[in-house]
Amino acid sequence: TNRRKAPLFKSPSYQIDITIIDDDAIEDDEEFYVDLSLARPNARIISSLATATVTIIDDDMPGSFGFAEADTMVKVQESDGKVEVMVTRTMGASGVVDVEYETHDLTAEDGVHYTAVAEGTGILQFNPHEMQKP
Repeated sequence: TNRRKAPLFKSPSYQIDITIIDDDAIEDDEEFYVDLSLARPNARIISSLATATVTIIDDDMPGSFGFAEADTMVKVQESDGKVEVMVTRTMGASGVVDVEYETHDLTAEDGVHYTAVAEGTGILQFNPHEMQKP
């Protein structure tokens, strides 16, 4: 038979709650420590487990932009009349960000096979917390 031994002690665990303040500042990640410093009466702190490091990851960055992975090689039928290519925002969502785009001829020619962006470039405007745009 497979028997499991019951633990001699059932140790309770407790949670320390620390409030993190959400600001709108673009900054590096920040760290602080939580130290266990004294246990009373007649108890000890395990020195190798007495400090926890907390990293506050800055999520106020405007982000990084690129095409959705599925939209890096798009095929479209001529009869579809248009194509949408999804642009995504990752690693941040703060602030209004303008992303410029432009079209370039390869084997398809502007005016013959597709209509290029007016005046050579277009702008996608991402609002705060907006994560994708077609």
